Amino acid sequence: DAGVIVGESLNDLGGFRAVYWDSDGIHILPHIEMFDSETAFDINNKNEIVGVSTVLGKDRGVIWIHGQPKSAFPYKERFKFKESIALAINDHSVVVGNGAGDRRTWGVMWKLGSGSKRLDGLLAPNTPVIILSAADINNENQITGVAGFDGNEDDARAYFMTPVDPELVLGEPVPGVAGVVNSFTVTGAQPGAGVTFTYGMRGGGRFVPHCAVLKAVLQIDDAVVMGKGIADENGIATIEMFVPNKARDEDILMMQAFDEGNCEESQLTVIHFQ
Repeated sequence: DAGVIVGESLNDLGGFRAVYWDSDGIHILPHIEMFDSETAFDINNKNEIVGVSTVLGKDRGVIWIHGQPKSAFPYKERFKFKESIALAINDHSVVVGNGAGDRRTWGVMWKLGSGSKRLDGLLAPNTPVIILSAADINNENQITGVAGFDGNEDDARAYFMTPVDPELVLGEPVPGVAGVVNSFTVTGAQPGAGVTFTYGMRGGGRFVPHCAVLKAVLQIDDAVVMGKGIADENGIATIEMFVPNKARDEDILMMQAFDEGNCEESQLTVIHFQ
């Protein structure tokens, strides 16, 4: 917001240097050792800059903090990206970009002090989406990019990923046995609120009706309503229902509850009935 622009400038050797422009002119950013070329892609309001440095022929995501470069996606035991690129950073210093292996790319998120995460790992279980890239992130930590849908990398489409911040707590079913009546309980609701209990077998994303996307989002695709309960004076809502025997045969059975009136949702819970 301060009017600073980032990008690249061609040097005398035919390569590119990462630069930023401000009211004083153009400034060359310090480079990583043994670099071939560098480009800056984004800057936040803390003047932290992200981009890419090509080192010995391989791309490497870079973040400049206080003007000094460091790897944006450090090598981890679980995330050994052969190449990476940092494309965007928000004012919370959360970086998104891409990591590449032998056969495919992944959308990646990184925050100083917490290391890198593949965005695939943030999805609900059994979500038929392959996150191929992460292009941008805003200050609400919402991310956009390209993903392969229905498990098909060739069916690439734009996606919008929004964080879930549960305010309700969905407990385990009691007694957690198929073939009998079970009780399902949510705590933390506002007294008198109507709480809807849902289930599904496939992860995904659905908006809660009448609620802003930042307020309440379901992580279940085609969620089925099980029932509705009214929260008592302690904020506890309970429903009871018969669970058929076939429920114990489901490998992935997910539940989530929400309060449409106050736009609050619970965490996603994977249930295994005995």
